[in-house]
Amino acid sequence: MVHILITILIVISFVVGGLGILFSKQVDGSYDRFFLIVGGLFLCLGLGIIYHRASGQHPIFSDTIPSGYKYSDDVARRALHDSGLAVIFKMEEEYPSSWEYDSRAVQVMVNPKTKRYVFNYKVYDKVIPCYVVFQQIGNDTSHADSDYTAYLIPESKKSSIYYIWADEGTVDRQIKATHYEGYSYNDLADICPSHLFNQNDSKKVSYHGYYIFYK
Repeated sequence: MVHILITILIVISFVVGGLGILFSKQVDGSYDRFFLIVGGLFLCLGLGIIYHRASGQHPIFSDTIPSGYKYSDDVARRALHDSGLAVIFKMEEEYPSSWEYDSRAVQVMVNPKTKRYVFNYKVYDKVIPCYVVFQQIGNDTSHADSDYTAYLIPESKKSSIYYIWADEGTVDRQIKATHYEGYSYNDLADICPSHLFNQNDSKKVSYHGYYIFYK
């Protein structure tokens, strides 16, 4: 329904904009400033809606997805700073595993709609724009059957939530993403922030299969 309304609004914007510019031309060849301005504004509105829908960041409608970070390195760095990803990363530094150089160890998921890294994720019947990062938890040395855990980090740094933890299957059902930017633990060491997340600084709340870590 929202997409239909947006399409109608775009069509109206271009029609009114075109008519405004058309009727702004007077008999003597000059242009009526009022109609010219109105026509221009409506054309800009239509183009603006198209741009924001294409980039996934329309400011009016409820299914808006913020653009977020442009590069996956920034997402991975944010996850180390604000989520439990830092816990296993610290363990890997002390006790390296076979995942040390495997770029599938940590996966920054790519939104198939926007080709960026923010997803609208629904928790508590509330939609929270989040970065989604998967981290391996399996012990299979071939890495063929390893499981993953998921960290959902709110895109807004003003959020009262550090991150939301869930299992891979639960998150997959909502985000439906298959592409990702992969990192080994060695890769993460190269982009590691000066401050790593400390679980003791957060308050954990359990909710229907999720663990929410509040600031």
